[in-house]
Amino acid sequence: MLTRHFSDIIGHLQTHFPSMYHLYRSFHIRKGLPTPFEVKIAAGSSDLSEEQVNEHLKSLKLESTSTIQSAFDKQTMVSPKSAHM
Repeated sequence: MLTRHFSDIIGHLQTHFPSMYHLYRSFHIRKGLPTPFEVKIAAGSSDLSEEQVNEHLKSLKLESTSTIQSAFDKQTMVSPKSAHM
């Protein structure tokens, strides 16, 4: 039941707050801890400018886009011989 509610929250983020969803995804897939700057963003710190936050969130979106693109590139690099096996 808790998992379902968590999925609902993540879906809500993705639909209504895409930038924050990208922040969540970066936390989720990262092997290390979030940066102090990212902690401030997540906490809604008032000492950050909107421009600083937006730039960082844009960079996360670009990273996720490049990750998806690299996955497609790897998939298309599969040789035809192994694809038919």
